[in-house]
Amino acid sequence: MRILFVDDEQLVLDAITRSLFHVDGWEVECATSGAEALEILSEGERFDVIVSDMRMPGMDGAELLTRVLRDHPDTVRMVLSGHTEQEAAMRTIGVAHQFLAKPCGAGVLQRAIERTLELQTLLGSAAVRGLVDRVPALPAAPATYTQLSRVLAEPDVDLAEVTRVVESDPGLCAKLLQVVNSAFFAQSEPTTEVHAAVVKLGVNTLKGLILSLEVMGKLQPKQPLPGFSFDQERAHATQVARLAATLYRRTSQRAAAFMAAILHDVGKWVLASEAPDVLTQSMALAREEQIRVFEAEKRLFGTTHAEVGAYLLGLWCLPEDVVAAVAHHHEPHRVPVEDGKLDVAHAVYIADGVLRGIGFDDERLKAIGCDVGIKELEARVEQQMKV
Repeated sequence: MRILFVDDEQLVLDAITRSLFHVDGWEVECATSGAEALEILSEGERFDVIVSDMRMPGMDGAELLTRVLRDHPDTVRMVLSGHTEQEAAMRTIGVAHQFLAKPCGAGVLQRAIERTLELQTLLGSAAVRGLVDRVPALPAAPATYTQLSRVLAEPDVDLAEVTRVVESDPGLCAKLLQVVNSAFFAQSEPTTEVHAAVVKLGVNTLKGLILSLEVMGKLQPKQPLPGFSFDQERAHATQVARLAATLYRRTSQRAAAFMAAILHDVGKWVLASEAPDVLTQSMALAREEQIRVFEAEKRLFGTTHAEVGAYLLGLWCLPEDVVAAVAHHHEPHRVPVEDGKLDVAHAVYIADGVLRGIGFDDERLKAIGCDVGIKELEARVEQQMKV
């Protein structure tokens, strides 16, 4: 595997090279600027991964990775930056698969690269490609979400501008206010203005909601599917998102969990709209065999709607942890528990499972990094239903 590291500090590059020297099968090259990196890439040698610093003179990491995305779309793109997490995450929206903050230990860096490549391999498998090929046309990234991402990538986020973007789509505004005032989000006073909804939700939660609402608006079954309802899907996705977010204390982790959870079944929505025969066959087998729908999909097609959804979100360049969580939320054993920390994929798996009544106990929860017991989770669900 060939990896290109880009950083304007030679000492940093030397340290990375030394720390990864022992990794069998890895060939590491370095560049001290974006221009040098592009020159190396233009020589025709393929790199599996590019890892770039964010702030560099001349061409910053976001600009470099944007050009890599355009000219070398198969290369995995990662950011290793000393910036604050929020700033760097917003500057790399849409171009980076993964963001890592300095200082980053050699083991953390190695595992992050390995996990990102594993995900790319999974989503490029013959089984996933075969099921995706049954979908006549994958939807494009929704317009309002794309525009909102561009606004949020600005160094100084203006909530007034965020509001204007949302208000440019009256239909979406109506749906957003309906959801904000539903039992899932409602407080004592109803929210009647989009700006108030933006302030109330926060921009990252807003992004997840808008993306899910836009996708559901685009993806509608051409004819009714027995046993499938977009209204029920939306309600379940929102419940899972709210519960998954409560499993974290840090705002950035809560936002990632919320977005991954609210989109965790996007692949099922795509199949319902664009390949209803696939979903119909799977639901029929699930009923007949008394198994979950994803298990039926696995039997029939060798893969599931989870991987289809992750494939789509990967095309839209959503953050790697969100894509990975969607891909693995039915099969969390594919995601290792590292240092006892709760992975986003496990958070979505737990929230989805608790709401579906799948059995958990405290020991099982603790084994995958969750420090919240099952009684507390069930109490949170009960309280969530009362709001």
